[in-house]
Amino acid sequence: MKKQVLAASAIVVAFSMFVSPQSSLAAESGLTIEEAVALGYDSMPRADLANESIYFVMPDRYANGDVNNDNGAGESTGGLNKASISYFHGGDLIGLKDNIARIDNMGFTAIWISPVMLQRAVQGSSAAYHGYWGLDFTTVDPHFGSEADFLALVEAAHARDMKIYLDIVVNHTADVISFPSSQGYGHVSLSSKPYKDSAGNVVDLAEVAGLPMCTASGQTGCFPLMNLDSFPKTPEANDSDRKWPAFLQDVTNYHNRGDVGDWNSDNQSIYGDFFGLDDLMTEKPAVVEGLADVWADWIINYGVDGFRIDTAKHVDKKFFSNWIPLVYDKVEQAGKGIPAMFGEVAVGDPAALASYIRDRRLPSVLDFPMSDSVLSFAGGGGATDFENMLKWDYLYNDGVNDSGVVSDRYSLVTFMGNHDQGRAAGIIANQSYGLSNAALAQRVNLGYAMLMTMRGAPTLYYGDEVGISGSGGDKAARQDMFPTQVSQWKTEARAGSQPIGNASALTITSHPILNTITKLGALRAAHPALTTGAMIVRKAVVTMPVEHGKKCTKEAQSKFSSKDRWEITCIKFSKKRQVWQVDNPRQVAAWSRIAQSDKREYVVLANSSDGKRVATITTSSPSTKFRGIFGSTTIRSSDKAGKLLVSIPARTVVVLRADGAVKSQLAAPTVTVGFNANGLSDEPEIVAQLSDRSVPVVVTFVYREDAAAQWKPLGVTDDGVYRMIVPSRILTADPSIQVAAIVKTASGLTSFSPTVSVTG
Repeated sequence: MKKQVLAASAIVVAFSMFVSPQSSLAAESGLTIEEAVALGYDSMPRADLANESIYFVMPDRYANGDVNNDNGAGESTGGLNKASISYFHGGDLIGLKDNIARIDNMGFTAIWISPVMLQRAVQGSSAAYHGYWGLDFTTVDPHFGSEADFLALVEAAHARDMKIYLDIVVNHTADVISFPSSQGYGHVSLSSKPYKDSAGNVVDLAEVAGLPMCTASGQTGCFPLMNLDSFPKTPEANDSDRKWPAFLQDVTNYHNRGDVGDWNSDNQSIYGDFFGLDDLMTEKPAVVEGLADVWADWIINYGVDGFRIDTAKHVDKKFFSNWIPLVYDKVEQAGKGIPAMFGEVAVGDPAALASYIRDRRLPSVLDFPMSDSVLSFAGGGGATDFENMLKWDYLYNDGVNDSGVVSDRYSLVTFMGNHDQGRAAGIIANQSYGLSNAALAQRVNLGYAMLMTMRGAPTLYYGDEVGISGSGGDKAARQDMFPTQVSQWKTEARAGSQPIGNASALTITSHPILNTITKLGALRAAHPALTTGAMIVRKAVVTMPVEHGKKCTKEAQSKFSSKDRWEITCIKFSKKRQVWQVDNPRQVAAWSRIAQSDKREYVVLANSSDGKRVATITTSSPSTKFRGIFGSTTIRSSDKAGKLLVSIPARTVVVLRADGAVKSQLAAPTVTVGFNANGLSDEPEIVAQLSDRSVPVVVTFVYREDAAAQWKPLGVTDDGVYRMIVPSRILTADPSIQVAAIVKTASGLTSFSPTVSVTG
């Protein structure tokens, strides 16, 4: 359809209620029709990561392809004890490659592998089977195999059009550095003993982070020279030559403050040793450059597609903005594509998590807040927490950076369980006491069905697909897939099946969770809208079910139902008829995905209750047939207002697909934009107000420094909220800017707002 443009005369003045006292409205629009058409996005950009579904695996616990490497070799020898949960069990890269078809057949498009670089094999009463105690960051640990084995795994994945994401560490190395016994390992605060340069001057690392290295003592405006007297503790490293590359051997490249004692302290979190592991001075240019070289080489030499970045919360605040561009430059110079990157920031507050994207410049993060809400809902909770979490999605929108990398809610990496906090089945079982084995499997399926039909890149922790539940987090959640020699794991309860005993989980071809995951993988492949389509939250209005009972003796009598886990109340009473009604209608979550190609709407409804629910939602597709493609084969029609009535079985996700595109419009909605210096998250926000929100649109926010400057894209949104944070780096560089909003409809119509001047 030929693009049409809304006449300039249709543009109206912004609502003053959305403008802060520091802001003033421009007298004229500031944008031209031609600029609006050129700058506005027809569809919101998606990061490559948004297309992926990820299988997270620890090689030592997955498959043993070569028993000859079980005890390692050379610099990483020992630590093998297959009967202990704390030591190596023999799994390796050959075993993972030999079983890659199993992962592919489930529909996963990427494999995230825990670190495989050479380890300090044993520290204290545990071994480095997990991969987070690196000594040599340039090569593969012999417990896992050889460099050739790793290359063969990457090539096998690529032959199946699958990606390999390597888990890497930039915060620390293995524990090699020690301190004199008189100094101990307790943390020394910055306030009591600040850092000093080689001349004895106090140094604030936060201020000099990322500056070029000084060439002489006493220089300013550069990162200062340091010696052993610069630190609060005297570092000793008799085995430092075991570390590689060479920059890791220099003890002045570490913070040397002792172990973190208070995890709520920002300074301790950044400068302290993570449970004794040697904490790198990531502010120092030699460390930034060295880490860029070593990790870029894994992309250049092996073809790794991206990184999961461990302990991303614990590096200095400028590290990622200094390190990531260096990695990009190095791989691009070698003719390689930009790698995907997502960081581990274990915080449950979406505002705090999003700051790592907007302020610290991580392209993506693991979505811990969403993990909590999905687990709660899958365990039988209400939809409110889940819906509230989605309201904060705009916080993650950081637009497209100079390298073309997109950062927004669609590139978040979602999950339920992991190797640290525990497995999905175990967590759900703990919060839903008394679940049967079959019901627990249904609830795990419910959670994964939500993840695989909502925004983000869904991640499944290996073994969850065969019902491994575990008994807790960390070591208790790192079970073997091949026949285990750990006695407690042989008898551990599993969701949807009996304990594994002496069998191998790798030979299981049918399981209630495995079967559902495979169906979901096929569903995502057949319907790309469920991976990259615009996601719009829908409010589900539940028709509260009734049941007849003989124990109802008076109206308003309540009881706890065995059929439904929620309290139900007597609403009608007579000698011939007693009717009970469920009190809690909030156990249905709903959302739409709008295909970017043909603009067809998919409706997803999730029911966390133990009984069938009937819900009504308002869609963007009036008078349209919707056909069930997952969880139901029903055909339902929306009314002329777009309302759709759907029945959702207990503990189930239902997906329906519209027969046609969303409603067309004769004209684009009018749009105004406002600014609030202290928005919902206490950050400066811009908000687009539309005259019609019934049809999905794409809103592009643009800004310029002044009336003479060119407009630049700020960010794009298609979530129905149309709100965005103004990044602090922009307001810091230009305290007064002009902003505007451009709207594009599915049918190609364009409108744009007046310009608003805002002051940070």
